[in-house]
Amino acid sequence: MELLTSYDSLTIALVMKGYLIFVDMGSFVKQIESNKEKLDFSFLGIHTINGMKYFVTVMESPTKAHHFIMEKCEDVWRIINKDRIPAWIMSLKNELIVAIKENEPKEHG
Repeated sequence: MELLTSYDSLTIALVMKGYLIFVDMGSFVKQIESNKEKLDFSFLGIHTINGMKYFVTVMESPTKAHHFIMEKCEDVWRIINKDRIPAWIMSLKNELIVAIKENEPKEHG
């Protein structure tokens, strides 16, 4: 299987078995105040075959990180692995959605 990778800004083109797939990646960090303190939430956005997803990481302490995925379903952003997320992060859902909307990449025409 041949894999060709071409980097252009934050766009990666993958060629596998004659198919050309474009994966747009956008990342940003948003500082959000929780009941504990202001924390940096790191967002890595990836266009997948099922739409845009954001892989989010937040450090609760120097040794404790939380990772979760947000995806758009029926035009609404949601956390898809809720069972592994602490309640204090779930309470910030609206702030996380605002952060994504402020940084969403433009649709390709």
